[in-house]
Amino acid sequence: MPQTLRSTVGQQNEPQLEVIKSFRQSSWCRSRRKRCFDVMVATALLIPVAPLIPLIILLVKLDSPGPAFFTKHRVGMGGEDFPMFKFRTMEHEKRDGIYLTRAGDLRITRVGRLLRKWKLDEIPQLWNVIRGDMSIVGPRPHMRPLLGNGLKLRDFLSIRPGVTGAATIHFRHAEQIPPRISEVELETYYIQNILPRKTQLDMDYAAQATFWSDFKLLLSTFGEVALPHRSEKNTETLARPRWRWLAPAVKRRADHRTGDEKLRSESVNAPLHPSSQPSVGTSSSSSMPVA
Repeated sequence: MPQTLRSTVGQQNEPQLEVIKSFRQSSWCRSRRKRCFDVMVATALLIPVAPLIPLIILLVKLDSPGPAFFTKHRVGMGGEDFPMFKFRTMEHEKRDGIYLTRAGDLRITRVGRLLRKWKLDEIPQLWNVIRGDMSIVGPRPHMRPLLGNGLKLRDFLSIRPGVTGAATIHFRHAEQIPPRISEVELETYYIQNILPRKTQLDMDYAAQATFWSDFKLLLSTFGEVALPHRSEKNTETLARPRWRWLAPAVKRRADHRTGDEKLRSESVNAPLHPSSQPSVGTSSSSSMPVA
C-alpha cells in the first residue's frame, strides 16, 4: 500500500514531512548490487566528461567573480548532512537561504544558463556518488530547513539521495511551474504544493525499484536532457516525461485520472495558503530547483 505523507508548515516555515504509514524500500535499493551499479555508472560517466571540467571551471570564473564550485550541505541517508558539489551557476552571494529559483531568475549567470540547460552543473555530483553520499537514482537531496528534524522522517531518509529520480523526471521543467509571486511566497508555495508530491513520487518509486527500472530511468533522464521539449511554455507538458516507454512505472491510486495531467494541474492551480497544513496523499526535491 502506498505511503501517505503529511506536509505541515511550522511557525518558521519549516515543514515536518511525517511518515504516517509503514514504508519499506525494495530489496534492490538496499543491496550492494545497487552500490556497485552506482560506482560503475559514475565512473563511466566521469571518464568522457573529464576533459570538460577544466573548461567549465574557466568559463565560470571568467563569467562572474566567485568560486567555480558551489557547495551546499544537504540531508543525506540516515539524516546526516553532506556537502553536495555543483558548478556555480548563479552570482556569488554570501548569504544563507534555500535559494529557490524560477524561470528568468536574474541571479543566474550567462554560463550558468547553459550549464543548467544541459545539466552540466551536476557533473561534480558524480564524485558524491563515488564517495557514497549519493546514488545515481534516488530522491534529490533537500536542505534541512525544508525537512525539519522530526524522528518520523527516518523512513524517507533511509533512501540514499540521487542525481536523478522519479520526481526529477516528472518535474524536469519545474522552474516554469510556479506562478508570479514574491520570493517569500515562492518558498511557501514550494513547501506546500510541490515538495510533498515530489517526495511521494520518490517514495513510491523506491518501494518497487529494480535494476531495470533504475536503468530505464537513467536512459529517460538522458532523453529529457538531450532532446528537451520544443515548447517549454506549454503548461500541459512541463511536468510530463516525454519518454514514457523508458520512465519507470510509478504505482498510481485507482482514483487518479491520467497521472501526469492531474499532478501538473494540482501543482499549477493550487492556491497559496500560508497558514494551512495540507494533507497530501498524491504523488510528489531540485525540483522547484534548489541552487
